[in-house]
Amino acid sequence: MVKSCIRIELPEGRWKGDVSRDHAEHSFRLLSTVQDGSAAIETVVVSGGDIADCLSEIRAHPDVDTSDTVDRREGRATVQLKTFEPVVLFAASRAETPLMYPVVLNYRTVIATVVGTHEGISSLGGQLRDDGLGFEVVYIHSEHDVSQVLTDRQEEVLFTAVKHGYYKSPRECTLTEVADELEIAKSTCSAILQRVERSVVEYFCQQQDSDQILTERSSPPINGHPSG
Repeated sequence: MVKSCIRIELPEGRWKGDVSRDHAEHSFRLLSTVQDGSAAIETVVVSGGDIADCLSEIRAHPDVDTSDTVDRREGRATVQLKTFEPVVLFAASRAETPLMYPVVLNYRTVIATVVGTHEGISSLGGQLRDDGLGFEVVYIHSEHDVSQVLTDRQEEVLFTAVKHGYYKSPRECTLTEVADELEIAKSTCSAILQRVERSVVEYFCQQQDSDQILTERSSPPINGHPSG
């Protein structure tokens, strides 16, 4: 599986682009979208200070058919919308490449993470170009299940160490006792656990780097211009 973050420029006349441009001081997170013929049902969280004008503009936008506020508290509201021609969702559907939620809206851009094959993500790029949407690939990398980071033998040694309390503080067993349980030499056990720890730490850091890139790309614009 391949995971990619894509920053997509929204066209004029779409509520996501128009409202996020006019209300750059607010944050917008699209939590879910369901296609409904040529329209879509969307759940959006709007937050940041006084949001009354922002919600009014969303309701009045010609791209929005219906708007219902399902939850509201100070500085934050969750709204469910029926909107016309959700271009990014349609492009992802045609490319058979699902979006991962939440999707961030930021000053006339959608910052979305998609998962699929290399071919599917390439097809999504083609669909966006065909629809006249500019986009930038923020990152793309192969996504592995954490269990695929370790070999079967490494998992066995790690789980044995965890089971017997080697990683508890204070430790409930020694490295020698873990090795004895596995019937291997202490030096072998130590070497395997070192490789395990390195692999897990590298995997964790890779995931954090991806999340940090997404966070930086979704930061508010400075002086009315998009970040990045």
